[in-house]
Amino acid sequence: MGACWISWGELAGLIGNDAAHALCRTRGGVTLYVPKVPDEGGELARIIGLAALRKLAQVYGGEIIVTPNRRKEGPRKGKILDMLARGMSEREIALRLDVTQRYVEYLAKSARHSARQGSLLEIFNAGAMANANQQSSKEYGCS
Repeated sequence: MGACWISWGELAGLIGNDAAHALCRTRGGVTLYVPKVPDEGGELARIIGLAALRKLAQVYGGEIIVTPNRRKEGPRKGKILDMLARGMSEREIALRLDVTQRYVEYLAKSARHSARQGSLLEIFNAGAMANANQQSSKEYGCS
């Protein structure tokens, strides 16, 4: 089941501006499970309040949502790639660095693609060098 993307207007209209702002500043841009039954002591209730959580659960209870990112700006591509290389999850990286999970997933995919392209380029270059060396050897009478 994929995540349901919620716009700022829809979220603010459902739970109010203050609760929407609090949610987007703390968990915006990453996947978030909305419980079917709101938990008074749960993380979401602490962030947006129980009344707002009840409204959110009425519409999105049991679903995974993503809200707009209203966290700190300035993605750190190098740090993200390093954290990915160390095996951290996209979600964990996004929360730690205040970027969207989708951005981290994009960088992970791009890095995998670049690694494959780099390997192909190295193979191509090695083959081209071998052909050039072989051609030079023939030109100078070497076998």
